[in-house]
Amino acid sequence: MPASKKVAEVTAEETKKEAETEEKKAAPKKAVKKEKVSKKEKAAAPAPEEKKYAAPTNFSLDLIRSPIVTEKTMKLQNELNTIVVKVAPEANKTSIMIAFEQIFNVKPLSVRVVNVLPKDKRVGRYQGKVSGYKKAYVTLSKEDKEKLSAAQETK
Repeated sequence: MPASKKVAEVTAEETKKEAETEEKKAAPKKAVKKEKVSKKEKAAAPAPEEKKYAAPTNFSLDLIRSPIVTEKTMKLQNELNTIVVKVAPEANKTSIMIAFEQIFNVKPLSVRVVNVLPKDKRVGRYQGKVSGYKKAYVTLSKEDKEKLSAAQETK
C-alpha cells in the first residue's frame, strides 16, 4: 500500500471518531428522576443519632495537670463555681469534660479553654522564655462544687 492511502484511511477514521464524540456531546442528557418522599415518610424515618461525648480515654489522669491557684481563680471558684486547671496541650473541651466526670465524679456545665502564650524572661544579660501552657475554666453546678470541696476536705 502506498503511504498516501494509509494517511487517507487514518484521517477518515479520525474524522468519524470526532463526529461521534461531537454527537454524544450535543445529545441532550437524560433527566434523572429524584424520588419524592412525603412528610409522613420523613417523620417515620429513624432520626439520626444524637452527638455523644468522645469515648472515655485511658489518659484522663494525664489530661488534667494541676490546678491554678491565684487570687483571681479563687474568686472565680467561690463566686461562680468555676475551677481553673492546667491541661495537656492535646486536650479539648469534650475530653476535659469526660476527664472531670471520671476523676471527680461531677458533671461540668461548661468548659472554656485558653492557650497561654509563652512569655519572654530576662535575668541580667541572659534572655529566655517561660513556656506556654493550656488552661481550662471548668464551670460546675453548686451541688457538684460542694461535693468536690467536701471530697477534698476528707482527703
